[in-house]
Amino acid sequence: DGRIRDMTEAYDFHGIFTELHTLCNSDLSAFYFEIRKDRLYCDAADSVARRATRTVMHEVFSRLTAWLAPILAFTAEEAWQSWVGDVENSVHLRSYDPVPPEWYDQSVSARWDGIRRARQVVTTALEAARNDGAIGASLQAAPTVHVSEDIAALFEGEDAAALFITSGATISCDAAPADAFRV
Repeated sequence: DGRIRDMTEAYDFHGIFTELHTLCNSDLSAFYFEIRKDRLYCDAADSVARRATRTVMHEVFSRLTAWLAPILAFTAEEAWQSWVGDVENSVHLRSYDPVPPEWYDQSVSARWDGIRRARQVVTTALEAARNDGAIGASLQAAPTVHVSEDIAALFEGEDAAALFITSGATISCDAAPADAFRV
């Protein structure tokens, strides 16, 4: 948020575009939406997990439309109006609050960076299994992921299968078998 605000004040619209393009492609589409879409489609409408995901998506949408407004004026307005449906309430006339400081937590960021790195290894292994014909889709797999204790600790309280988009998953600190997939 701070970087986008600074770039907006400096009229660095290319920088805004680059930053938001990376956010939308890498963080949102390739990761967050991928691992959370089942919550939206499958969980009960009143489930806490589904409501939490919807809250995050609400915040993302609200901020993205505000950030995009200076460079994609009509698109941002159209998106905003499709959501609020109030012609008097333009995306260009609203103010948006800075991201709350408590949202910036380096330990949470480091934890999810570690989870994403582990997920990338699993995704690579699943792709190799798919190419070899061992599986047709990731949901046909239930991998056992051999990691160090510090990496295993990152997964505490998380559903590894949901993060890997597999039918099951086991996080193990045991030594990996000789034929285990390695990067």
